Amino acid sequence: MNKDDAYGYYNLLDVSHNASSEDIIKAYRVKAMELHPDRNPGTDTTQIFQRLNEAYSVLSDTNKRAQYDSLSFSQRSEPQESSKPIEPVLCSSCRIVSAHLRYVIFYSVISLILRSERSVTQGVYCPKCAAKKSATATLITWFLGWWGFPWGLVWTITTLFSNGIGGMKPLDINAKLLAHQAYYFASIGKIALARAVAANALELALKINRRNTLDKSVDPDTLRTSLVSGMNNLLQSLDDNTPLPRLKEKWGIHSPIIAVQSAIAICVISIVGTTIYWNNQSSSPSPINTPDVNTYSVGPASPSPQNQSVASTDQAQPINLIPLPLPQSHLMKRYWSRADNPVLAPLQFETARGNSNFYIKVVDYLSNQPIATCFVRGGEKLLLHIPVGTYRIRYATGSIWYGTKDLFGPETAYSEADDKFDLSIQGDEVQGYTIELYKQLNGNLSVKNISKAEF
Repeated sequence: MNKDDAYGYYNLLDVSHNASSEDIIKAYRVKAMELHPDRNPGTDTTQIFQRLNEAYSVLSDTNKRAQYDSLSFSQRSEPQESSKPIEPVLCSSCRIVSAHLRYVIFYSVISLILRSERSVTQGVYCPKCAAKKSATATLITWFLGWWGFPWGLVWTITTLFSNGIGGMKPLDINAKLLAHQAYYFASIGKIALARAVAANALELALKINRRNTLDKSVDPDTLRTSLVSGMNNLLQSLDDNTPLPRLKEKWGIHSPIIAVQSAIAICVISIVGTTIYWNNQSSSPSPINTPDVNTYSVGPASPSPQNQSVASTDQAQPINLIPLPLPQSHLMKRYWSRADNPVLAPLQFETARGNSNFYIKVVDYLSNQPIATCFVRGGEKLLLHIPVGTYRIRYATGSIWYGTKDLFGPETAYSEADDKFDLSIQGDEVQGYTIELYKQLNGNLSVKNISKAEF
């Protein structure tokens, strides 16, 4: 019997001891195809195929695989008299002998819309190899786990938490692992190390109960009593009247796993935060000192040969207009490119409370080409940042929104400010404007009504 592969399951599937659950599934499919009767005429493959299924049923199940792996170090509860030293348990990845080995289980999640899959990486690892395995599993989950419904989000959160605290470390499996290592170090004469590992094994064994054992086929009270008795006997036999040595803690809060997981979390959160920040800077001002902002407010309407009102309404009759939800105050469309890296200046609109909402168009003063359009609800403010230049301000008002084509329907009133707005650089400052789109007694902005075609 191979000590590291009690019944030859890993060898039968031709996978390593630290193979992931995905690797095991792929290996099983390959072997199953090789043993298919159609590919083996005249050969009875029934028995080996049954063995293959048995191996797959054990290694593809997280708990059964952990119990199977523990067979390599749970065959004895105390050292046997023999001239041959006990064989140590090795790290599944780097194959070193260590007093700091633990059996650890890590998960990773990959999702795609309505499908989410959770893969498992498990085995006996030293702290450094465990940190590498956890980093791989966590990075996969961070970037590929969220995108499935409904389990993608749930599994991603639980997986990131589990990996972040060092993975799942079954108490009963690790108590047996450390007990075996203690016997090994005692058999090769490393008494101090054997005592330190035995003390750790004893601490874990004392915590075993029915709720935290992975192997449900073994009575936890019996297992706890056996391990506690074995470790106490070993410590007594190795007692040399010196203080009990303690191993340096490599699986706690200062472990390599926690350091790696913390670094990954900080990096991912920083990347996401930076991306969100820069995406929100689509209207950020050019960093040329503090902007100088002029305020314009609408004054009493000036008499006009055409009309005495501030704005006019096109009296078209509605044809199957469907009201739409009122948009939030926001920049609806910009007609300039950030790739040109223009110097930006602030342009703020303020409106009065009431039923009137505003669809605003900023156009170039000379070419009459649109620069930006925005929507401002009544009683709200909106700050834009647009390239320096000279502009006209036109706006449409109304209460019921029908979309950018029909605006406010037949009640739409169209207006244009008489002034031109020069957003410019004055010395080392950017000059901007605040435009208050409501009548004030001493307002300094005059407006005129325009037609829909002029708008």
